Amino acid sequence: MPKTDPSLQALLAKGLHLPVSSVNAAFTLLPSNSPLAYLGNPQLVGPGTSPYQVLSLATLDLHAQLDGASSCNGVMNYTWNNTAMNGHLMPADGEPGQDNFTITGTDGLYTPNSLFGLPTSAAADTITVDFLPDPANPPAARACADVKVVNPPDQVLHLDFAGQGHSDYTAPRTPSGSYSASADLTWHYSWDMHIPHFQDLQRAVGNGLDWFLGAAQASVSVTGTTTATDPFTGKTCTGPPVVSGNTGAPFAGPAAVPSTVSTPYPIVHMYVETFGGGVYHLCDGNAIFGIGDQVPGYPGDDPGPGIYRFDLDLSQFVGKTTSMTMPVAGSFLPAPDNTDTGMVTYTGTLTISTTAPAASPSSLRKR
Repeated sequence: MPKTDPSLQALLAKGLHLPVSSVNAAFTLLPSNSPLAYLGNPQLVGPGTSPYQVLSLATLDLHAQLDGASSCNGVMNYTWNNTAMNGHLMPADGEPGQDNFTITGTDGLYTPNSLFGLPTSAAADTITVDFLPDPANPPAARACADVKVVNPPDQVLHLDFAGQGHSDYTAPRTPSGSYSASADLTWHYSWDMHIPHFQDLQRAVGNGLDWFLGAAQASVSVTGTTTATDPFTGKTCTGPPVVSGNTGAPFAGPAAVPSTVSTPYPIVHMYVETFGGGVYHLCDGNAIFGIGDQVPGYPGDDPGPGIYRFDLDLSQFVGKTTSMTMPVAGSFLPAPDNTDTGMVTYTGTLTISTTAPAASPSSLRKR
């Protein structure tokens, strides 16, 4: 038997890990007490090749694999790390952890960031997995992969809102008497907005909330009769609603959510404005609504007479040609601490449709 090189014997005594490709790999039988082991070709396996691409509305499955170590499943420790510029990494089996964790599972799930807005960085996220047969010792191997978030093809979501409503209120104005007003209106207007990111809408931030303003198309129709009586000024009027205020109303889009909260795909909280939006007023120029609370950070989560809130399942529209109708209704009375009296009611139909883009995205896994 040939003599062993003392320097090699010293390395063997400390433990030696040799990265060897599984292609044309050569295995050497050593004495049973030798600490030398072969573990080859560490990989992070996903669909396609690295850099892996994941739609901004999908979830990417990644599998940690080390040739020759399949019998260690459930015993081997895997330390996962993610640069987390455009998405987050979590264990696939429900174990706790995000972006930097050690588990015995071999699978991780990468989920792109919030639905709204494009990826925050053009660079890919780098994900690494260290294979640890014994957590007390250095890793036996490391696998790396890059993940790039890509956007599904752009398409237009069309909303059409036809409705009618009644509003009346009386506001005490002592000693001259009470101001009274009413409105009976019919409306029809529509919006076009780009999905899946609503990237064409104006984003607004206030009071810790984010929301989006989608301007209506030019063919806005709001008709009907309004009345107002003001004993303080002695003026009384009857006539159609008058228009003044923000250009672009009535608005629609994703409703307000806390700035620190990501809205998950596929359910998006949406709103549309009723009664023509805030630009339509009584014949004397005052507000159509005199009752009903409107929380700060319009349009907030609490319902108000000027908006209709609903949840939209984008998975029913992204990459598809489809149309659906939704009944709309609302009824409001004065808040308990409101000295005004009155009511607001409305009904209508909301039609939502879209046409599939030329290149439809692949199937999406719901978050």
